[in-house]
Amino acid sequence: MGFDAIWISPIVDNYDGGYHGYWGRDLSKLNSHFGSEQDFVAFITTCHERGIWVMVDVVANNMGNTNQTYTANVPFSSPDHYHDYCIISNIDFETKNQNRI
Repeated sequence: MGFDAIWISPIVDNYDGGYHGYWGRDLSKLNSHFGSEQDFVAFITTCHERGIWVMVDVVANNMGNTNQTYTANVPFSSPDHYHDYCIISNIDFETKNQNRI
């Protein structure tokens, strides 16, 4: 096909119903939809053997838990790891408000 790179969804373990990588639950575990860790290593190795780079999408500031009970999040399991709950509105975008209180 002529391509030399693959960009995949985040690979972290997700909350139930989150299969796409953006509902992170445990940042230290692989999403089971990618198979085992050895399956993932084999995928990367096979791609590299064929001259194909693999880019993994990373979501650095998002966990999938939205009910404000953070104990199941790994490693960010404390409310102290998060800002207070707030609704972000269009006015925040329009005024470039980055200090929502």
